[in-house]
Amino acid sequence: MGSRLIALVGSGDGTVRIWNPVTGQPIGEPLEDHKGMIWGAATTLVDGQPIAVTGSNDKTVRVWDLTGLAVPARGHTG
Repeated sequence: MGSRLIALVGSGDGTVRIWNPVTGQPIGEPLEDHKGMIWGAATTLVDGQPIAVTGSNDKTVRVWDLTGLAVPARGHTG
């Protein structure tokens, strides 16, 4: 993803899309792993690497490496 500006958008179908806010075009394929509506989404850098964090009404939190790989976060039960 580099240092370019992105917009991260969650959907009611459980997918997350990354958009180029300048061109209005999607970047890559939707991120899919949640089983419910996305309620929150954020991006940050961890050790210089861009990640996204999403929360869903399926009671899970996902940490994405912005290439489509989801790693379930532990500790939430409801």
